[in-house]
Parts: sequence; C-alpha cells; structure tokens
Amino acid sequence: MDETVISGHKKKDEESVLIRAPNEKINSSKYCNGSEHCNGGFSSVQTSNETSSYCEGPPGPKGSNNSEKKTSQHRTIIDLLWQNRTQIQVNALAFGTMGATSSFGVFGTNFVGTGIFEGDPAAPGNSLEYHKFLHGVTVGSRGTLLYFIVFAIFSLFHQKSLKMFGWKKETIFVTSSYFVLCVTLALSKNVYVFYLTSIGTGFIRTIAMTVPYILTHKISAEKDGGQSSGTAISLVAAMLPCGVLICTLIMGPLIEATGTSSVSILYTGACSALACVFACVLNI
Repeated sequence: MDETVISGHKKKDEESVLIRAPNEKINSSKYCNGSEHCNGGFSSVQTSNETSSYCEGPPGPKGSNNSEKKTSQHRTIIDLLWQNRTQIQVNALAFGTMGATSSFGVFGTNFVGTGIFEGDPAAPGNSLEYHKFLHGVTVGSRGTLLYFIVFAIFSLFHQKSLKMFGWKKETIFVTSSYFVLCVTLALSKNVYVFYLTSIGTGFIRTIAMTVPYILTHKISAEKDGGQSSGTAISLVAAMLPCGVLICTLIMGPLIEATGTSSVSILYTGACSALACVFACVLNI
C-alpha cells in the first residue's frame, strides 16, 4: 500500500517535470537566436542566470537600426569622397580655369561697352551712349581675337613650357597673375589693362584645356592602370558646361543687384583664384 502511494507520487512528479520542462524551454529560449548553448529537449531547463549568460537580450528599438544604417551610409559617402579627393581637387582646378575663361568670353565685351566706354545698349540708336556701346563692343571683339591668338600660339609651345617649369609652377603663376589682372581691370576700367587681361585669358585657356586632363590621366594610371581614365576625363570635361551654366545663371542677377558690369570681371578673377588655390593644394 505504501509502495503504491510512493510510486504514484513519483509518477506525478515525473509528469509535472515533463509538463514544466517544455514550458520553461520556451520561456528561456524566447530571446535565443539559434545559440548552440540553448539546446532543445528537457535538459535545457536552466536558471535565469545561466540563460542570460548564453542567450542574447531582447532586440533594441527599430529607430536604433535606422540610425545605424544612416550612419553607415554617411561613413560610406565620406570614405568614397576621401578616396577620390585628389580627383575632386583636379575637377575643382578645371572648374576654376574653365569658369574664368567662359566668364570673360561671354561678358568681357559687355564690360568694355558698358564699363570702360560707359555706353548703353538700351539707348536710342542715334544717341551718343549707344554709339559708345558699339565702340566698346568693337574693342571687346579685338580683345577676344587677341585672346584666341595667344591661346593658339601658347598651345604650340605648351609642351616645352611644361617640361621647363612643370604643371604646378606654371599653373600657380598664370592663375595668380590672371587674378591680379582681373581685379585691376575691374577697378581701373582701363582699355590697355583689358588687352593685357585678354592676353592672360589666352594663357589660362591653354592650361584649362591641358593640365586637368594630364593630371587625370596620371591619377587613373596610378590607381588602376588607366582603366577608369575615360570616365574621369569625361567628368573633367563636364566642368566646362558647368562653368558656363553657373556663370550665365548668376551673372544677370549679380549685375542687376550691384548695378555695375565690373562684377563679371571680378567673378572671372574669383574663378582664377579658386584654380590657384587647388593648384597649390594638389600634390601629384
């Protein structure tokens, strides 16, 4: 009789263990992510301390995951820019030189007509102001012709100039000199300074059409044997339309806001100064 009662209690205890064990396994494995330490079966019944030592805690809020993704993307962009920093500097150099020549070519003649000769293109056709403007356009056209003649001649001897002085010294000297000429022209409004600036435009135009492409090809050759040179050169060439686009977009409002056409020459000098700065920074 006693043995029967004892055996009955043992069976009930075993059944209670069989019932509790799976439930405890489910609770303890609630935050387990397939860990080898959180095994199935009834032998996985552990204390809360043991479970916390082997199993991961509950997942964090969804916002933390989004912020981590944004941070990783931000780091990726920064790393990409840092890896291509030299090419970006070359593109800035190209933008400065091409922007300077574009601004002078588009607005230089207008500056001569309205700034130097004080003409008015909106004046009546038989007025003195209108004839002054026409005379200024004639002088500006001569300056543009001089600019392209110097550009053509200097391009023929540019190879020798690069061998004698190197791209860095040549670019820094030309861009800094051109900046001084532009500032002097904007302040003095002298026709002879305009002709000197036209000559300087021919020199800086030659640099704009050669030096950035030479540097880009060299960077690509050192990076991947020249495989990416086509894309890099295309990006450099894109600086020319970008320079023209930005210049034409802002020049009208700038002239209207300041009331003087000298701002176009100052913008030309600013572009040249930008090119000079990046020529100093570049180390190729």
